[in-house]
Amino acid sequence: MNIPSNNLGALLGNVTRMMRRAFQATYQQTENCSLTLTQARALIGIARHQGLKQFELAEILEIKPITVARLIDVLCDAGLVERRQDAKDKRAFKLFLTDAAKPHLDEIDRAALIVYAQALKGFDEAQAKAILCALTQMHKNLSL
Repeated sequence: MNIPSNNLGALLGNVTRMMRRAFQATYQQTENCSLTLTQARALIGIARHQGLKQFELAEILEIKPITVARLIDVLCDAGLVERRQDAKDKRAFKLFLTDAAKPHLDEIDRAALIVYAQALKGFDEAQAKAILCALTQMHKNLSL
């Protein structure tokens, strides 16, 4: 395959950055846009992996554990997340969403669908599926 080594990563990085920017702009126009992009990403991470530990969320979000601790403090204070002590490791906490997080997740989903439609504009269903399949395979190839 003849793909210039610097184009694929740069393109994927740029598309990711642009999608985050578009999401943030779209989400800010929703009725319930009280979260920052990082807070929204944290809620999504916890929703996908209920019971994960703070350090695991830090890895998913690619931010430092101390930053996640402060982020979770804010989300706990807002009543959206709760920490539960890990029964196997008393130093660790597992993260769970509260019922109050659901309306926020609904708004995040609505904004995400708008951004996905914008990103996939001009692609037919088969092309969109092919993109998703290719990215999924790339993810598998690079997962440790």
